[in-house]
Amino acid sequence: MKKGGLPVFDYSFFIMVAIFWAVYFLAKRNLFVPLAAVMERRRNFIAERSEKLAQAERNLQEARRTFDLRIKEVREEERAQVEDLQRRLSAERDRSIAALKADLQKELETHRAAMAAETEKIRAALEPEARRMAMDVVSKVLTS
Repeated sequence: MKKGGLPVFDYSFFIMVAIFWAVYFLAKRNLFVPLAAVMERRRNFIAERSEKLAQAERNLQEARRTFDLRIKEVREEERAQVEDLQRRLSAERDRSIAALKADLQKELETHRAAMAAETEKIRAALEPEARRMAMDVVSKVLTS
């Protein structure tokens, strides 16, 4: 400023403000809006993927429950089949034992009958000899 003169008005401040607003509007149109759009697409992509992940986890849990239930059913069927097989084998074993017992009982009765017949045959063969010996003993006792 000069001494005693009017102050000189500097327009540089207005020029800087005008440049600031021009840069702001250009940056907003060319930088901020596209960047916000990219960020919004990214946010939507992440939300969509998060929803798909949650759905996949629900599907996995449902598949796991279905798998566990199916395994439980298969194990119960297997257990029932094993028990049925054990019952059938036990019944077959009991029938075999009963048949064997009946066969042995018949064989025992056959042998008993054969022994009884043999006993009667021996008794019939020894009875005359026993009478003769008894008569000899009695006659010796009476004569002595």
